[in-house]
Amino acid sequence: MDRDSEISAMVSAKRLLRDADREALWRHDGPRSPATEQAVRQAEEAIGFPLGNEYSSSLMKADGWPAILQEIDLFGCPDLTGAAFSTASADLGYLEHHAAEAAGLLNTDMKEAHRR
Repeated sequence: MDRDSEISAMVSAKRLLRDADREALWRHDGPRSPATEQAVRQAEEAIGFPLGNEYSSSLMKADGWPAILQEIDLFGCPDLTGAAFSTASADLGYLEHHAAEAAGLLNTDMKEAHRR
């Protein structure tokens, strides 16, 4: 399935969830407009490592998605350079490095940034 089809399927699923949420317990936001290549490059520069091809191409289809799953946000370029990313990074900093690496949570670029 291509990225556009995946997003379309997710939007349809979110609509079904919204319709079933009769008590309005959750947010039902849609995906943001696509990011530009320049916005992706600026985000990468701000965080100090490349985002990877798959994530970068995803951002150029939808620049993040607030409340993609209940209260979980899929970060877009503005989020990666803001307070939410800093907070998430600080929280992840509490994990011991080798535990995060063993769990496969660190890609090569993130390992290099962690060593600095």
